[in-house]
Amino acid sequence: MTHRLAGLQAGVLALFVALAVVPAAAATTASVRIAGDAVGVETTVDTTPGTFGPDSCPGHSAAGAIDKAVNANWDRMKFVSTILGESHTYTNNDYWNFFVNDANSAVGVCDHIVSPGDRILMFVQRDSAAFAPTVFPLALSGAPSTVAPGQPFTVVVRELRFDYVSPATTPVPVAGATVSGGGASAQTDAAGMATLSIAAPGSFTLRAARSNNVPSAAAAVTVTGAPAPPGSPPVPPVPPALGPAPDRSAPGATIVGIAEGRRFARGAGPRRLRARVAPDPSGLRAVKLRLTRNDRGRCTYFSGKSERFRRNERGGRCGAVNGHWFTVGSSTEVDYLLPSRLPRGRYVLDVKATDKADNDDGARRRGSNRIVFHVG
Repeated sequence: MTHRLAGLQAGVLALFVALAVVPAAAATTASVRIAGDAVGVETTVDTTPGTFGPDSCPGHSAAGAIDKAVNANWDRMKFVSTILGESHTYTNNDYWNFFVNDANSAVGVCDHIVSPGDRILMFVQRDSAAFAPTVFPLALSGAPSTVAPGQPFTVVVRELRFDYVSPATTPVPVAGATVSGGGASAQTDAAGMATLSIAAPGSFTLRAARSNNVPSAAAAVTVTGAPAPPGSPPVPPVPPALGPAPDRSAPGATIVGIAEGRRFARGAGPRRLRARVAPDPSGLRAVKLRLTRNDRGRCTYFSGKSERFRRNERGGRCGAVNGHWFTVGSSTEVDYLLPSRLPRGRYVLDVKATDKADNDDGARRRGSNRIVFHVG
């Protein structure tokens, strides 16, 4: 569906038409793990451009990577219920949870656009009676890429903990996890460390497991060279490669052109909805607007798809939360032209930007990313 965008150039108002779609991208390599009750997949795939499925998910999204990993054998829906014939529909507080790069994702599988090397994990989550997560994945780190036969080495196992309140995922050292591979195994101590050695040369994979946790991804180890002398001290955990600090800050978006609390005369309601987004280190993925109207208790929201006001969700209940967001592009300068001037009513205009690290600002601030105004 097209959106009407307005911009001023040389003092002349021009209309631009743009499709609200994600641009096509070249193939991107990512790893995918599916950890179900009865099904399991661990593979590497190349995503492709285009869209697929009933929700038109981008082919280069996490959903596209999952589609390749299971050869399209899943429901191909934005809100995943079934993968490889295994369904989790919250009947018993169970559902398919989505992690990317060892962190609980803030967006869904269709909305996360894959970056090279992304690690995608789908696993079965079970909420408590208080609707808190109870299942957490394990992360295994510190394994050397090569080691001598019989040489002890130490690895670290952490539990990736999260809740539904904070967006952060916290790695916590875990005791009692079993690390095994190459005919060797050891349990982690209170610091999450386990020391093991592999006697035979060859290429092996290590994995950490513990009851009620999602097992870790496989870690590759090659055993080669001359055997280590008896009594050799353990090789300490290999520190992770240092990269840039992850972007955890939401992009700042501000509405411009309409003052907070402004009253417009009847018939003189605004047509242009404008906003400005501060530059973001990860780059912008999408900017969305939400416009809701209360006309003497009759509450509606502006649909970007049909370009008209529609009845609010939940039986027409009032409140901006019952309206719908619509995407207006990914530019730092937003200038959206409504099909006509706004009629009488009390309006709430919200703006929200999402960056390519999946950060968005859910807090509403009057006079900044939320403007309340009246017409008539």
